[in-house]
Amino acid sequence: MTAAGEESGEGVPLDVITWHIYTLGSGNSTNVPAEIMNATYLNSFAPKCSKHHTTVEHYAGPDAPQLWIGEGGGAYGSGQDGSTNTFMSTFWYGDSLGTMAVQGHDAMCRQALVGGNYALLNLSIPYEGGQMMNGGAGGAGGTGGEAKDEGEGQGEDGYGATTLSMSPNPDMYTAIMWRHIMGDTVLEAWASGDTNGTATTATTAT
Repeated sequence: MTAAGEESGEGVPLDVITWHIYTLGSGNSTNVPAEIMNATYLNSFAPKCSKHHTTVEHYAGPDAPQLWIGEGGGAYGSGQDGSTNTFMSTFWYGDSLGTMAVQGHDAMCRQALVGGNYALLNLSIPYEGGQMMNGGAGGAGGTGGEAKDEGEGQGEDGYGATTLSMSPNPDMYTAIMWRHIMGDTVLEAWASGDTNGTATTATTAT
């Protein structure tokens, strides 16, 4: 598959096509916690992935480039404190990784590594008074709560000896587990019996 060159008009090979999605909608929505835990709602992601995969295959033919989620982080607008930065978030994230694999996607670029309430790493920056501001990049998406610092090692300005700390949010562990457990070839898999609310994904071993 090629794209027209800007100057020569000649075809330029494409390696990757990306699209963006925030499965849970707005981080300001009160529906986010319920959507994360609703299998029927999460299943609505599969047809969207399938449509994009089918479109790329149709126009690219045998030379189809890879298909990626170029940006996705659950809920847009910096996520939602108490939802997309907690264990609850692993349900949509794990389900989405499995769905994308089944629907012919090659990668997902997670929004974001740090910053906001959808980050894989919880960023804490001390400020005056020894308190800690957690979460958002430049305050985006709210502070995510405050933690008192007892003052050990602080200078006159209230900053401690360590001016930056990062700890993994639960989704980071989901990403690491997926990377180390799941292989490159997706297998056909299903659950027998009562499958209400059950999502199944299987791959070859890493």
